[in-house]
Amino acid sequence: MVDERALRELIAAGNAVSAAQGHHEIVTLAAEKAASLVDADAALVLVPSDAGEATIAASVGVDPEWARLFRAPLDEHIMDALREVGGFRPGDWLLAVPILDRQVIRGVLAVARRAERQPAHACSEDDATYLLSALADRTAVAVAHADRIEELASALEAAEAARRELAAVLDTTPAGIVIIEGEDGRITYTNTRALEFYGRPILGSCFSDRAPWLHRPDGSLCPPAELPAARALRRGARVRGEEILIQQPDGTFRVVEMHAVPLRDPSAKITRALLAMQDVTRRKHAEEHVIRRLSELSAIFKALPDLYFRLDAGGTILDARSGRRRDVAIDRLIGRRLEDAFGPQTRSHLQASIDEVKKLRSLVTIEYRESGGGEARWYEARVVPLQPNELALLIRDITERKRAEEYREDMLRVITHDLRAPLSVIVLRAQRLLRISAGEPGHEEARRCAEAIVSSGRGMATMLDELLESVRLEAGEVRLDKRELSMAAFVTELVDRIAGEDAPRVAVHVPEGLPAISADPARLERILSNLISNALKYAPAGSPITVGAELCGDVIIVSVADRGTGISRVDLPHVFERFWRAAGARSHEGLGLGLFITKQLVEAHGGRIWVESELGVGSVFRFSLPV
Repeated sequence: MVDERALRELIAAGNAVSAAQGHHEIVTLAAEKAASLVDADAALVLVPSDAGEATIAASVGVDPEWARLFRAPLDEHIMDALREVGGFRPGDWLLAVPILDRQVIRGVLAVARRAERQPAHACSEDDATYLLSALADRTAVAVAHADRIEELASALEAAEAARRELAAVLDTTPAGIVIIEGEDGRITYTNTRALEFYGRPILGSCFSDRAPWLHRPDGSLCPPAELPAARALRRGARVRGEEILIQQPDGTFRVVEMHAVPLRDPSAKITRALLAMQDVTRRKHAEEHVIRRLSELSAIFKALPDLYFRLDAGGTILDARSGRRRDVAIDRLIGRRLEDAFGPQTRSHLQASIDEVKKLRSLVTIEYRESGGGEARWYEARVVPLQPNELALLIRDITERKRAEEYREDMLRVITHDLRAPLSVIVLRAQRLLRISAGEPGHEEARRCAEAIVSSGRGMATMLDELLESVRLEAGEVRLDKRELSMAAFVTELVDRIAGEDAPRVAVHVPEGLPAISADPARLERILSNLISNALKYAPAGSPITVGAELCGDVIIVSVADRGTGISRVDLPHVFERFWRAAGARSHEGLGLGLFITKQLVEAHGGRIWVESELGVGSVFRFSLPV
């Protein structure tokens, strides 16, 4: 029977092993206490490795290198292996007991004593087996407890790592995340985006508190109990896509779309609520802009005089508006085919245009005439591709435009024949009078009258030419005969030819190396002649005129500068208008068409014209031509 001393030592040893922290300290103490309990020369704690072999986890009284290298199967032959490898002789005492945890061998506690040494106190093998087994049981419990602590520590570490990872993910997400919990809805977590959305610190505050910066979409304050997160926490509601206006510290509003869900514990009780937010301020502004634009376009569309049809690929009318047409029953045509709305001849014109649009996928415009029933009328039809399988057809009554064009043609005929013919006769007769009266004494008065008639007739012919050209230009009837021209040579020759006695006043600064331009020589001469003659006409006698040109990107900019009286800021916007003349130019002849024609000719060449002027300093007219 185990004596009292041994039991006290066993209890102390067990307590020491139980109080140890970590596997290494536990098995080391177990080996030390085992050797002391049975007065052994050596003690070992063997544990299974991942490969299934026994390794020495702790030892007392053996060579550390031997203990480090020891490997043997953990079975009933373990003692033989210890004796053979450890250098124990056949007479030496060896004892081993298993370390069991819920009937699973976690290791072996072994002791050894040399045969030649007598123990300090007698202990039978049964008593030694009892003491070692008891210590092994305490060791097993301590190891199991250490395992659980390590598992818990690992779990806590993994949870912390997961928390940090989740926090990093939540902080980089574009959504704002808020977690609230408790009866008062206290905010226990916010990510960076949520703080940005609110524009103020909110961590630790409660949703039950009054928040004067949270508004409904209509601008009214949102009661705390009606906020999405509060409804999720208190009522278990799942809120999706509810808009809240958050007033920022600077007074502006941020539109936030909120989603809230309740979070439940294992007993299904709602303990927290998750609020996810998305900033939709830009989207809302864009939607409002689109709505305004659609409203404007709808108003404009309703004001258009055009008859409008939206058709599918098969010609079925999907939508229609009558515009100013009162002869088409729009309401009855929705869902029917286009040919139900028009007669055979019109259908033929429209169908050909529709087929062309389907092929080209671009705008097609035609004009056609309807003469059935009464007065013949002209229409313009425009077919526009919409979606891949839809078309828009717009039909406008252009009868009045056609009448205006016919009137213009009549006016051109009047100008070119009915006015020109008698004017030519007048000029010719006056020139004959000049020849008859030349050198005849007493006919000076008749000669002066004839000269005045010829001069006025030529001036009137010039005005008729300008009027005729302005009409043709505006109607797009002027065809350009473009050729490749050198600007330097062209300008120099033109100035020498038209300036006459004023040639010394006109300085030409056009570099020789400018790229060639493609222009109609006659029309370009008209442009430059108008600008140079205006400069000579309106600038003080003897003042210089400068004609220049320079390359700017892919255009050549030509300038004509004078040091005349200049043009007032009030008059500048009107200088290129038809029939317009400045107040100071009323004494000069002309219809006020020169600059209008100049502008039309420049634009016909693909360029533009503008003027810079200052009263009392002078004017610079510039125009561009593509190279």
